[in-house]
Amino acid sequence: KELLVRTLVRGDTVGELTLLGGEPRTASVRVSEPTIVRRVTRDAFVRLAGVYPVLGLWLAEVCAAKARALSGWTEAAVFDDVLTRVTSALVELASDARDPSVVAVTQRALADRLGVTRESVNKNLKKLETDGLLQLGRGWIVVTNRAALAARASSIG
Repeated sequence: KELLVRTLVRGDTVGELTLLGGEPRTASVRVSEPTIVRRVTRDAFVRLAGVYPVLGLWLAEVCAAKARALSGWTEAAVFDDVLTRVTSALVELASDARDPSVVAVTQRALADRLGVTRESVNKNLKKLETDGLLQLGRGWIVVTNRAALAARASSIG
């Protein structure tokens, strides 16, 4: 089984804990489009941080932000129902998209991201579609009422 923890965008970082502790990464990264990746070894980072101590503070801030996000994700996985999680994920994906009214995501990818079945995602997307908040396509979702979707995400659960 796979679990999609997050979708990266230009400028995002991965592997920060490896820079801190030197242990191997515990997760994989897959790209969905041609991507340029810059690699910084732990040794190079330690040398740079010796010259520019602010890098250590930056790394601590990045790790703290990711720990908060993971904590929020875990809390949602434990306490929120699937409809709340689907709605919240769509609001987040829409805010990250080039066109906030079109979310390019498959139901499988959304299910993987939420740690639930594709069938449960489909059932909840159909409910949101029936309520007039979105339209389903193959590999994409058109958010027809973003404000109402965001309000629903914050009011249910």
